[in-house]
Amino acid sequence: MTAAAFDPKDIIARFTAGEGFPEADVRECLSTPSASVPALMAILEDRVAGGTGELSQLDEKGDACFLALHILADLKVTAAFQPLMRLLRSTDQDLEALFGDCLIETMGPILIALNPGGYSVFEEGFSDRNADDYARDAMMVAWVYGVLSGEVPREHALSVLKAFPKTVRPAPDSYLWGSYIGAAGDLGFEELEEPIAKLFTDGSIMMDEGGFRPVDPEDFALHLEAASLSEENEESRELWMASNRYFPFEDTVELLGEWSWDGDEDEWMDVPFLEAAEDEEPYLPN
Repeated sequence: MTAAAFDPKDIIARFTAGEGFPEADVRECLSTPSASVPALMAILEDRVAGGTGELSQLDEKGDACFLALHILADLKVTAAFQPLMRLLRSTDQDLEALFGDCLIETMGPILIALNPGGYSVFEEGFSDRNADDYARDAMMVAWVYGVLSGEVPREHALSVLKAFPKTVRPAPDSYLWGSYIGAAGDLGFEELEEPIAKLFTDGSIMMDEGGFRPVDPEDFALHLEAASLSEENEESRELWMASNRYFPFEDTVELLGEWSWDGDEDEWMDVPFLEAAEDEEPYLPN
């Protein structure tokens, strides 16, 4: 017997009641996708429409949208891909307030999981100067995954990365410079070493007013080394891929159940690949 379709308002109420992770409700959504997916999509699409609709107003802090998105990715609901891309490229919503650390830790894997095919959309996305830098980083992660999986030709990827400083031209203190240099190193493009070094001397990459630089000159070599070491065996490669977010999102309960739901970072830092993702240096396999 097919389960009755869930009411999105009820899902929001259940996802936002109390302070803990709503494990039972999340598991129910995962186990009955035919009933839950329409409601989860409604929550996401209402947010994409501007965040002023009835569902988004009920989900004031965005917690339900946050959970809905992860569940949709876990279920590989590719219909959620285009709405999510529109949301990530929107300029009228505070994505960092809506998704928090998810923008860095899980948004790349979510895009990988939801992508119905094709990677040029990510090139367009991370080239969009009006989009949030963290959202652009997630798009670059998903694009690099496409290169690593063979869906994007390496020759094309090298061409894109060679042109990046001029075609994309992030602000000198943009977080996206770290994404770019990480991508170039992770893909093993040693021929970009000299052009990347020049970015630190020609004013392309500079410190912000607080003295923070988005990436350091030695980071490219570190990424190259990590990528090379990861090829020693299958286990190292899998760990490297996971620690650099190059995988389709899955296991919502296992991952988000460990995430802090009360602001205590120590709680979610125990999640292995999230801890690695927060590190300032790339993952180096033992």
